[in-house]
Amino acid sequence: MTQNSTKNLNPWTDKHDLFCLENKITPSAQLLWRWLLREGKLGTELEPDLKEFNQWVSKRRGKPYCRPQVKAAFNQLVECRVIVLVKTFTWHLVRIVTRRLTDLFPKQKCRNKPKSYVQQTSNKEIAEKNKKVANNNTKYSYTEVERREILLECGREGIFFNPKKLSNLFEYSREDISYALNYYRNLDPRSKQRIHNPPGWFLVCLEWKYWECSNLDFGRFLSILIENAPVRS
Repeated sequence: MTQNSTKNLNPWTDKHDLFCLENKITPSAQLLWRWLLREGKLGTELEPDLKEFNQWVSKRRGKPYCRPQVKAAFNQLVECRVIVLVKTFTWHLVRIVTRRLTDLFPKQKCRNKPKSYVQQTSNKEIAEKNKKVANNNTKYSYTEVERREILLECGREGIFFNPKKLSNLFEYSREDISYALNYYRNLDPRSKQRIHNPPGWFLVCLEWKYWECSNLDFGRFLSILIENAPVRS
């Protein structure tokens, strides 16, 4: 991703700090947000390489973050609506839209803004992936009864998939689906309110394995907090 730091029209402000405090955004996620603001224009698609972000971090703090930390930082920005995930190529290569700070506050009227990527993204991407599923390249073969059971389990948590349409939900193992459901079940209510498209979010959760970043032991969690000490830009 090309550097645009000299043309940055959206510097970090006190409002960014306030938003981070209110949403408990970790220092590593804050750094990633700062980097994205420096690297691209708001409201437009860009394809950052999270490995480049880690190289940038390494120069500033002497060592890079581990992969789970980078993924956790990225996932938190997605959950807090700071960025909209358009497409995932690999764990570190993604296509996103970085949102304006004013769009993140619920009191702000957004009727005159361009069409929301939140509505455009998930449905289009899911539709394209569903076509691939139709070609029967899935790893797992579920019977109709098993598919119905999975859809019912998701529905009980408020995640509703259309049973008449093929879904790449069935590309994942039953075990991973259970992990993802348990992760969603244990989200705090405030986080769930920010998920406007539960099925789309759930598929991203499966692809990125959100639960792997949350199941760190307490000692590892403390070490991450220490490593994530604020770095001044």
